[in-house]
Amino acid sequence: MIFDDFVSKLGKKYEEDFKLICDSSEYNNKKMLDLTLSIHQYIQASSEAIYYYFLRRKDENIEYDKRVNMENGTDVDISCNIAGYRINLEVKTPELFENTSKYKEH
Repeated sequence: MIFDDFVSKLGKKYEEDFKLICDSSEYNNKKMLDLTLSIHQYIQASSEAIYYYFLRRKDENIEYDKRVNMENGTDVDISCNIAGYRINLEVKTPELFENTSKYKEH
């Protein structure tokens, strides 16, 4: 099943569930998780959102795109405290469709 078919099957149910679970308009507006992104950007943004919203249940003071090194500008996708530990998370996703003709322009 290709990505476009998968997304179309999710349809309205996905949109309703997303709005119930992913209710941070600040985060959603900054990350712009929508289908105007390229396939690679969408997979990256949605992967970050999954971790953000999962970890937000454990730490309400969760931060995203937090700068961790002022000298070189390094940041992490997600930063939170869980069980007394500071967790800095950088989400990476592979570009699975690199060699397929349909997705080369994305």
